[in-house]
Amino acid sequence: VQTLRRIELFEELPDENLRRIVEEIQREVHSADSPVVSQGDVADSFYVVDSGMLVVTKDGREVHRYGPSDYFGELALLADDVRAASVMAVGDSVVLRMGRGSFERNALSDRVFDSTMAKFRAHAAREGIDLDSVLGSRSAVVAEQAAAADAPVPLPDAAGSDRDDTADLPPPPPIK
Repeated sequence: VQTLRRIELFEELPDENLRRIVEEIQREVHSADSPVVSQGDVADSFYVVDSGMLVVTKDGREVHRYGPSDYFGELALLADDVRAASVMAVGDSVVLRMGRGSFERNALSDRVFDSTMAKFRAHAAREGIDLDSVLGSRSAVVAEQAAAADAPVPLPDAAGSDRDDTADLPPPPPIK
């Protein structure tokens, strides 16, 4: 728990959340030049560097390096997107991997959501990323999908033509 508490993102998490993270987190050992994540992969985990050095490449070009206590992977999880970059071990390295479910349960719980999101915004800004625009674009897609799901579906009538069957329904009751 104390090791996780030293990581900026987790410093204000309640002990209960940290204990769950310790139980759920997986330790991965990576040798030099082994990939941790690859650009374009489906994002399913959040990572914290426990030891060693990792290099971040985007389209084959180095863009960043991570060392102990740095973390990555939150943007792709938050935006429900694929990995925007590849991350590879420079030398022998250890990362702590937290799956999506654990990440959402512990780092994004109602009790800590605002604090966690503020740290994510600051972390993204240090990397030159506007988190609100990343999440905004994802939010727009989700809103479109939700609107499409709520739209009336034309059903074929007895003659086989499409018509909107919702036209025959009474209006919904007023919201109080």
